[in-house]
Amino acid sequence: LVIHSLGLLRKDFWQTVYHKSLWEAPGSSEQLYDLTADPWEMQNLAKDPACSGKLAALRERLKATMKETHDTGLVPEPLFENLAGEGAIATHVHSDAFDINKIADLAFAATEMKEKNLPTFREAVKSKDPVERYWGANGLLQLTGKSTEVKPDDFTPLLNDAEPIIRMTAAEAIFKLDQKDIAAQTLIADVAKEMNSASLLNLLNAIRRLNLLDQLPKDRAKGKAMKGADFDYIKRFTERATEE
Repeated sequence: LVIHSLGLLRKDFWQTVYHKSLWEAPGSSEQLYDLTADPWEMQNLAKDPACSGKLAALRERLKATMKETHDTGLVPEPLFENLAGEGAIATHVHSDAFDINKIADLAFAATEMKEKNLPTFREAVKSKDPVERYWGANGLLQLTGKSTEVKPDDFTPLLNDAEPIIRMTAAEAIFKLDQKDIAAQTLIADVAKEMNSASLLNLLNAIRRLNLLDQLPKDRAKGKAMKGADFDYIKRFTERATEE
């Protein structure tokens, strides 16, 4: 039994809604497969009660490995420039300024989607560390709609966060809590703000997910004026969004 990420599947193989759901978001945050009985990894056992012990053990093993190696995957790409500047994000993650144990525990808690972690997430979004705020916001987002304890007030301060990706996360949560106008205003207004290319791509994808493309201003291809932006990708995204 192993946990690992999903690969790619050619469209020709999408025979059923079930198979299609294996590869398209929203999907399961974890995958657990018995490679002896299921070598093609078609039956996700992550939610099988009989496999809960194995899943928990592998989860802890993964977290320990990420801590030991100072895994940069704990930092979302839109925060790289702010944290590392012109340097490598790995240098920052290995520095004393990055609390690897705290961040890893918070990231794993965010994917657990358990109400017991609400106090931890609410404390994290108040942190001066943007990575802590990011995982705290994501933990709250994952519980939005699943816990009646999660309220719009949990996200309102984050709509003005200094980091675009955190504002975007808060706006998505507000949208799910039926404050769609406020969420849309926040996301569309962000299109005109300065941000790095990774932040812009996350923003555009969020706008697309929430079906807000028709609210984008005509000059939305602002990536052309951005330092370090992947101009071609942003241009193609804009063209595809226009077609939709």
